[in-house]
Amino acid sequence: MISLRGVDYLGIRQRNRDLSPSLVEGSGRNKPLLGVHFKDEEDVTSGGGAKEPSISEKVSNLVANLQSVDRGIRYTAAQKLGIMKKEASASIPALILALEDKDQTVRYCAAVAIGEMGSDAVSAVPGLVKAMGDKDNCVRAQSAGALAKIGKEIPDIVKPALVKALKSESLYIREEAAETLVSMGEEDAGGLIVPTLLEGLKRYDLHIGASVSLTKIGKKNPGVIVPMLIDAFKDCSGYPFGIEYTLAQIGNVAHNVVEAALMDALKDENSRVQVGAAAALVRIVDNNIVVPVLVNGLKSKDPNAQYTAAIVFKNIKNLNRDSLDLAIPALIEALSPDNSDRGVRYVAATALGGFGKEACSAISVLIETLQKDKDDDVRTAAARALGVLGDREMVLPLLIEALKSKNSDVLKSVAFTLGAMKTEASSALPALHKILENKEETKYDDPLGTYLVLSQTISIIEGKTDNYSLP
Repeated sequence: MISLRGVDYLGIRQRNRDLSPSLVEGSGRNKPLLGVHFKDEEDVTSGGGAKEPSISEKVSNLVANLQSVDRGIRYTAAQKLGIMKKEASASIPALILALEDKDQTVRYCAAVAIGEMGSDAVSAVPGLVKAMGDKDNCVRAQSAGALAKIGKEIPDIVKPALVKALKSESLYIREEAAETLVSMGEEDAGGLIVPTLLEGLKRYDLHIGASVSLTKIGKKNPGVIVPMLIDAFKDCSGYPFGIEYTLAQIGNVAHNVVEAALMDALKDENSRVQVGAAAALVRIVDNNIVVPVLVNGLKSKDPNAQYTAAIVFKNIKNLNRDSLDLAIPALIEALSPDNSDRGVRYVAATALGGFGKEACSAISVLIETLQKDKDDDVRTAAARALGVLGDREMVLPLLIEALKSKNSDVLKSVAFTLGAMKTEASSALPALHKILENKEETKYDDPLGTYLVLSQTISIIEGKTDNYSLP
């Protein structure tokens, strides 16, 4: 399936939630392995009224736990050191080593702990800069966050290290350094920050943070940043979500500047710039204005421009009749098997379904796509669209025929389409029952999921339930 991916900030928050119980349960849940004792402060005070251990004893015990073979013991130790903040500054050398632990959760917790120690953690700055290139995005983000915290207390040391990092061979390090510098109020750094952020803005895994930083800079100086953003459309692969979103955000403050620049970009010779500008404009002007440009993008020889135009049509709302009369034939043409880009065909089918009954002229092409397209995802999109557009008597036989597919995704999509028709799809019941009765005859790549969807589809069509209840 086609997806747009971004930085997993939800993952960062989820990890914080997942780890929080271990702050109180760490020693109980994480049993030591191979005879390694988990030295916890609770262990020291348990029994017979023994005296409270000193801060240095607590820190020493937790540092020892950072060497445990049990990852749970290691990350719990890092967490507790972070809670102690500067009282645990003696643990910084051990936490620096933990930034290179084999377990990503330990590395993440080590970065959090170091950040809590502020200026006392100055010796950790090189290690944190290196950790901004970690393969795990949560570790990268937290390492940058730690540098920002330390930088609030000792900016004269942290900022030069971050500026130097802007020249790293690692894009991850460069990107995190640029974002951290912007958060600290630095927006130039010898002209290196904006180009670095623009580079990250074109990447699915980096565009969110880059967008936040560029929006902050662009709101202050839109006359400089907006043209640079528009120019970035030229060599952006895939849908330019980061660029168009950033332009729209700057437009909230500098509407006239952004709108004028984007309207002018609609006339650019480069088709990627044209459709990119159209994608941004639908956020701030009447959608119908950009339809002719999007139609030209669908007809472009540049697959990237075609894909972007199709995505905008998939998301666009409230088109008038004249605009629909331009858009629908262009999307039908993009759905042709002569179009070798499966991504464009998939999005075109999805967009036609989104137009509802207004796109009934596409039914015959969607039928042909469902029957003949070689790509499973494209056939799936066609099935869904037909469920929205088609006359039941015309579409049902085609969907029933499509139930013969051996592909789980196609089969489930057809079933969902039938389920949306509810009792009107009763003629599909024999075919659905037959599949469930002959489970041993056909092997699906997702048998459990497929049979669950099919059984619930039957219940919906038979009126026994109204909706799907899937895990």
